[in-house]
Amino acid sequence: MPEPKLLRIVKDIAARVESIKAMDGFYTDTGTKVIRGDYVFNEEDTPASAVFLQSGENGGAASDGVKTDPVFTIRSSHAVAVNEHAEDLAIKMMADIHKAVEIKAAYEPGPSDLIKRVKEESWQIVYPDNASSMVSVEVNYSFSYSRKYGED
Repeated sequence: MPEPKLLRIVKDIAARVESIKAMDGFYTDTGTKVIRGDYVFNEEDTPASAVFLQSGENGGAASDGVKTDPVFTIRSSHAVAVNEHAEDLAIKMMADIHKAVEIKAAYEPGPSDLIKRVKEESWQIVYPDNASSMVSVEVNYSFSYSRKYGED
């Protein structure tokens, strides 16, 4: 039995975040460690990212089913080097997320899971506090998918 459609989609998004590595043309290595779930990293855990669903709304009717509009978050965290500005690193992490997640190819984690695009809803930077040199970014995306009534 295949996994539920939403789970296949979330796993595909997490796999895209796992591609974020400097040796593959990105600015950072925040794809080195990717955790699914609302996880807040400690500085010693970085570079790392978390991918998690926030919410979902009924987006209206679809043929023989329902359209759903979920929101997911990607939280990336990284220790700031001595000679680096936290905001510079944060902007690089956001650029990496954009490059990995907003690629032109449609999402097709399964034969019927086509997502035409994701839409960035918002982002924020969490700057280092006095006890840490870690900066984090959170980018929130929405997407639409449909499922038939009774389908998982």
